[in-house]
Amino acid sequence: GRDSRAYKLACWLTCDCGLPDAEALTVLETWNERNDPPMAGGELRDILDHAAKYAKGRNLKRGA
Repeated sequence: GRDSRAYKLACWLTCDCGLPDAEALTVLETWNERNDPPMAGGELRDILDHAAKYAKGRNLKRGA
């Protein structure tokens, strides 16, 4: 579902793209505007926080 898609997008933004949380959240919010109904802002933040923790613990950046 959309939670899974949001998590995968958040992981890609933080792991592969290396975006700071604020920029990644902006992208997630833009993506979320197309959801019907959109996810709550707190949900997006929680997903991003979880993805950022995963990224820091797993070193998934390309070329690393």
